[in-house]
Amino acid sequence: MRGLLTAIGFLTVLPVPGRKPWAGLADALFYFPPVGLLIGLVLLAADLILSGPIGPYGRAALIVAVWAALTGGLHLEGLADAADGVLASRPVHERLEIMRDPATGAFGVIAVGLVLLLKFGLLVDLAVTGLGPGLAAVPLAARYAVLVPMGVFPYARPEGLGRGLTGPARRAALLTAAPTLGAAYLLAGPAGPVGQAVALIGGLGLGLFAGRRLGGLTGDVYGAIIEMAEVCALLGYAAWERVR
Repeated sequence: MRGLLTAIGFLTVLPVPGRKPWAGLADALFYFPPVGLLIGLVLLAADLILSGPIGPYGRAALIVAVWAALTGGLHLEGLADAADGVLASRPVHERLEIMRDPATGAFGVIAVGLVLLLKFGLLVDLAVTGLGPGLAAVPLAARYAVLVPMGVFPYARPEGLGRGLTGPARRAALLTAAPTLGAAYLLAGPAGPVGQAVALIGGLGLGLFAGRRLGGLTGDVYGAIIEMAEVCALLGYAAWERVR
């Protein structure tokens, strides 16, 4: 239960005992996909509640707002910091220092704005074609997709919350692969595995790019990967609905 509560407390703003400061996340990694599913179910409930009185544009905007609020903006903050550091034309050690700066630069603002715009647009598109319960599979796909880069690429800093998580993340990715894929299929049908695959490709692609720029990944990059994977999962679902 400690790992589950840590995952809920770290990935969401839901009240659980034993919140910050976190001693470590190794025991919580196995529960990242289930917590992603929990986030998705909340989003699905919000979508069902709003589907009657509000049109697709307003509904999509409110779901994006609930999405950000439910996670406390944690991954969006990581995305902003990662974009400022990874995209900077500086030496590696300076890029890592830029990511420590609490101020958000132009790259961070642009990255967050683009991600929110893409989520909004894809949700509107899916409101027309009909995503339904598949919405719950999007955060699930992203919380699984971050485990693979965590297990593949080294950590860039000699210290930090993500230090020493490479091995545990690799084990968590292997153990949760089949259950995550099965849950995605049950929620979204054939679109579920498609969205999962696209999310994984997007997460690995961003991990590879950031790893080359930084010499490894950081906690901020993990947050950016989750945001990227959510957009990619939505994109996969939208493309599936268009071609099927």
